[in-house]
Amino acid sequence: TVKLSVPDLVSLINSETEDIVIVDVRNEQEYAEVHIPGAINIPVAVFASKSSILDKKKRIIVYCNGGGRSNKAYRKLMKLGYKKRFQSLFTDWKEAGQKIEK
Repeated sequence: TVKLSVPDLVSLINSETEDIVIVDVRNEQEYAEVHIPGAINIPVAVFASKSSILDKKKRIIVYCNGGGRSNKAYRKLMKLGYKKRFQSLFTDWKEAGQKIEK
């Protein structure tokens, strides 16, 4: 698993590059409460069927609170042939005092 640190994720977001997609794999309620700005929500429970909307040419960053669900999503991306895949943790993001969206 390729983990992205908070500073690396912030750098990617700040670069305003078009080739990243941040995916919150927590459930809809958790996402609605708070998430990383710009993230889309594809809950891990439906990730296999919904992940086809993700562009294989882009860098896909999946995250959840503790790593369990995003690790499942990461492994699914691997099986589906996504080459540029990364994992990050929302807990680390919040602890670093980064912006969150409600």
